[in-house]
Amino acid sequence: MKDHDSNDGFQADCAALENIDTGTAVLVVDDSATMRRLVVRYFLNHEFSNIFQAANGQEALEIVRDQSLGLI
Repeated sequence: MKDHDSNDGFQADCAALENIDTGTAVLVVDDSATMRRLVVRYFLNHEFSNIFQAANGQEALEIVRDQSLGLI
């Protein structure tokens, strides 16, 4: 039985993002400002420009109500 490498899932997720239009609105939600910065930087490095951030579920719900998002 092959050992599962935790990077396998991450790499698959990153590959899936290559099929998403960079004009898609993205919402990054995490209570850690550091993690939000890292994820936002990832999207910016892949030419996404319509990126929203929320530090908690309440903020995320407010953004979801007001924006048309393609990826959360």
